Amino acid sequence: MAMGNLNQATAQALGNAAHNATSAAQNSNTVLQATTTQGVSLDVATKVMPDPDTPD
Repeated sequence: MAMGNLNQATAQALGNAAHNATSAAQNSNTVLQATTTQGVSLDVATKVMPDPDTPD
């Protein structure tokens, strides 16, 4: 009985650790995507177009 409880507790702990690692990776990817989107948006918003009236 005690050995079965130990095995069950170990399996639960390993399952939780795997779930936590997956969640952390997903959260990290979400932050990375948001940061990239914000950077691209800022880059696009700050582009200076040449004045069409100025000769080359």
